[in-house]
Amino acid sequence: MGCSPQFVRIGLQRGILDIGDAVQMSTQFTYNISPAKLAERQGITLEQLEKMVNS
Repeated sequence: MGCSPQFVRIGLQRGILDIGDAVQMSTQFTYNISPAKLAERQGITLEQLEKMVNS
């Protein structure tokens, strides 16, 4: 995405990024990022995203 992991975490926690979920488990957050939503947000196909992740 061209941003820091901290940006993604805070964006998910605040509901600003619509690429997944942030769930608070007691004092820590757990994150789930949807590959399909991330690919759509980046304007690429899911196949392109998978190639980027696996390379």
